[in-house]
Amino acid sequence: MVHFTTADTGIYCALGEAARLRSRGRPTETRVIIEQLSSRLKQQQQQLQQQQQQQQQQQQQQQQQQQRR
Repeated sequence: MVHFTTADTGIYCALGEAARLRSRGRPTETRVIIEQLSSRLKQQQQQLQQQQQQQQQQQQQQQQQQQRR
């Protein structure tokens, strides 16, 4: 089962809106929405990478502490 976060929902809503605008022949607005989405996705990716790095650092610290005992 797939779990959607509120961020995911916002992205899917925006994609739907972009598709509707494009079908009405308004490509510029569609492009703007897609650019906003891609920048939001990049931000989320960076946040995830930072969280992963922090978790790895914490795990390394815990391992070092366990080795000292």
